[in-house]
Amino acid sequence: MKRIIIALAVLMFLVVGCSQAPPAQQAAPEPSQQQTIVVPSSDGDAQQSSQEQPAQQATTPQSEDTAASASDSTVKEFDMAAKRFAFSPNVITVNRGDTVRLHITAQDVAHGIAIPEFGVNVYLPVGKTVDAEFIADQPGEFPFRCNVFCGDGHQGMTGKVVVN
Repeated sequence: MKRIIIALAVLMFLVVGCSQAPPAQQAAPEPSQQQTIVVPSSDGDAQQSSQEQPAQQATTPQSEDTAASASDSTVKEFDMAAKRFAFSPNVITVNRGDTVRLHITAQDVAHGIAIPEFGVNVYLPVGKTVDAEFIADQPGEFPFRCNVFCGDGHQGMTGKVVVN
């Protein structure tokens, strides 16, 4: 009887040990003040990202007329704060063809920012400033939102990019 119980216990440990386990959380890298996300240049060559941990790159699909107008565009930089449950500022206004550089700091918990029309999808670790850059190549109003669950008001953490 003891042998059967021991055999069942060993079998149970094997089954549990071989089952699919969720990925373990990675230890946070050494603190750094800023991470930079860089988009491909107008000639199509990707520039390196200066990051200490993997992150998703912000990318911008480019057409021929966009590449031509990008050379005479201006760079618009914005300092943004992400905190429960708002971005500040939550409206970014630029001109068509401008290169937009967002310096975003998550102030309370980890957040994210997604601007699907411009290929921006960035994780914002708490206390660090992350840069997201894109070219505003089409006029209109484009919503952005927090894409990392941050609490009960997460659904309302939105804003918009207005391109004139």
